[in-house]
Amino acid sequence: MFDSIEAPKLEVDENGQIVFPDIQTDTISRIYNMIFTVGLDEPTQVPEEVKEDSIYKIGNNFYITNSEKLTSDDYADILKKGGKMFIDGWTASLNGTLQNYKEDVKIVF
Repeated sequence: MFDSIEAPKLEVDENGQIVFPDIQTDTISRIYNMIFTVGLDEPTQVPEEVKEDSIYKIGNNFYITNSEKLTSDDYADILKKGGKMFIDGWTASLNGTLQNYKEDVKIVF
């Protein structure tokens, strides 16, 4: 059984930069939170782990958390496979490559 949690509040530091709060939930809980939020896949399906602790897949949809652990090559490999990519907004670390794929990449909070 999974519980939904409220999204943490963003803070701004003394330099005006957004500071993401420390996320206390585990990886798989964040993945399931995205699956519920997006609503494209049945949450009873077990996501396949593509890259440990960060990329999971159901059908043609990829769910990403802990994206700071990923490289441009990781994103490129996913984009080659097709499907949609959903990135956990609370741990999002994006690169310029993804800007060319706005229709297939969504940030989920």
